[in-house]
Amino acid sequence: MKLQDLISEIRNDSKNELAKLEYGREKEIEDLLQFARLEKMHLKEKTDEETEKKSNDIEKEIIGKAELICRKNTLKEKKRITNKAMDKGIKLLLGDKKYKAFLKKEIKKAKKGAFFEWNKKDKILLSILKKPPKHKNITGGIIIHEGAMTKDKSIESLLEKNKSIEGVLQNFIFKEDKK
Repeated sequence: MKLQDLISEIRNDSKNELAKLEYGREKEIEDLLQFARLEKMHLKEKTDEETEKKSNDIEKEIIGKAELICRKNTLKEKKRITNKAMDKGIKLLLGDKKYKAFLKKEIKKAKKGAFFEWNKKDKILLSILKKPPKHKNITGGIIIHEGAMTKDKSIESLLEKNKSIEGVLQNFIFKEDKK
């Protein structure tokens, strides 16, 4: 074999080897690109799922906060309505004959020398005692001082002792809401 033929053969073999390497490299690049595309799609799906989950979590949190605010506002409004109803009831009570009888009974039970505190606007007590009150900032009723002992018969203390009145009133007013 001649040198020229040997050089040609080496060149041809080299070209063939380079072509095979080039084909293998291109094939490997194509495989890597395909893998990268698949990986990218998988990550996008995963990211979309995570984003959707976070979005759902945020939505649930916002809805929960909104529901809580609504419940708080409803309770405040119910409390306001209940208080308004109690105030109306107290007004009616202060003008009732039974209220006058209650006050007379409490004053009669008081020991001699007792002094009284009441609301200066309470015309019924003013008509019973016929003297100016030692003013006390109460809605109605009377506070009786007998020496070291004090009997608080004010509307506020009587209602405080019987807190269930407020609950009964709320149940009565809002009984339709519980259905």
